[in-house]
Amino acid sequence: MPLKLFSKDEKLAYWLNLYNATIIAEIIDEYPIRKLEDFLTDSDLPMNEKILTVAGEKLSLNDIKYKIVPE
Repeated sequence: MPLKLFSKDEKLAYWLNLYNATIIAEIIDEYPIRKLEDFLTDSDLPMNEKILTVAGEKLSLNDIKYKIVPE
């Protein structure tokens, strides 16, 4: 179903669930991580990496966190 058909609350739930599921998958891929803070704050991985494609647009986790959700 296209995102444009979702209500505002449904869109927010979609983006938050996508963000959370993706961050968990990325952490699992990097296991064992010794220091999670370094993993989440490193400018190269994975927060800024365009690892998702939604409606044909490449997105990073930071795109969701700082550009999409605040709207």
